[in-house]
Amino acid sequence: MLSDIISLGPTSLISQYDGGGNFFYMGCLTKDVRGRWPLATTTALNCIISSTTRLAELPIGPFRTKCLIQGLVRAVDTQQCDTLAWIVPRLPIEYALFTDKLSCAVIETGVVSAISYAIPLTRTKKNEAPPAFRVSVENAVRKGHVDAAKFLFTRFADKELRSTVVMTACLEGDDSLVHWCAGAMMSQFPPEATRALVYRGNIDALAWLKTNGKYSYTLMNQTVLYAALGGHVEAVDWVLDNNPGIRYDAGEVCLMVCRKGLLDILKHLVVRRGFWFHATDCIRFAKKGSGIASWLMSRDD
Repeated sequence: MLSDIISLGPTSLISQYDGGGNFFYMGCLTKDVRGRWPLATTTALNCIISSTTRLAELPIGPFRTKCLIQGLVRAVDTQQCDTLAWIVPRLPIEYALFTDKLSCAVIETGVVSAISYAIPLTRTKKNEAPPAFRVSVENAVRKGHVDAAKFLFTRFADKELRSTVVMTACLEGDDSLVHWCAGAMMSQFPPEATRALVYRGNIDALAWLKTNGKYSYTLMNQTVLYAALGGHVEAVDWVLDNNPGIRYDAGEVCLMVCRKGLLDILKHLVVRRGFWFHATDCIRFAKKGSGIASWLMSRDD
């Protein structure tokens, strides 16, 4: 019976017993006396998968693979990046583990070594990322995993995934990642990302793009609207002052600002920038409680 128990350390012995799926524990009760008793499968398995030392001592076989898989899932769920990076390269290559769902979970941990191993096992075209990866890389950027985002950006020649990285970086205000994406791989910054910067009022990043010839003039007619809806007076002024001849619908901009209830922005557009507006429509669609309707009605013009 003892020969069927695999040593997993000096003070504990856990293993499948006699091929029957039962787990046994042998611990040091005293210096000279050892005892063993059966434990629940879940308890024993958790004891193994929570320790890379115990996992490393398991002999190659189905039980080891099972423990590695369970350890991987646990590491992903608990965001134990060191454990994840240790387990992934030790999984059997022929084992069909990496579904898109699990690969996405690995991506969101931001562990580049694990991601680089997981992706080749994922069924995907050479340079095209699965759609699910875009959501995962977005979450990775939001969590601050810049290295993982850069790896995926360069790993796939996928326009949608790259745009996702850039858009998320813009919305999260990660200027260093914005600069890296614009400078390293792109000839022109995506127009949607430019709008995102305008919406967030990130004037520094906009000025950097313009200075370095990466600024996108596509969809330029929407930038004034996005700057206004973002609630950033400075962004509105920057767009208008740095893009002479820009075309926009002043009436539409004012109407959308009224709908969102941005009184300060409306005042700036009308009083400081001379925007015209449809008073009746703006009053009708103004957000209730914003004070816009009363301000518009109080104007003599």
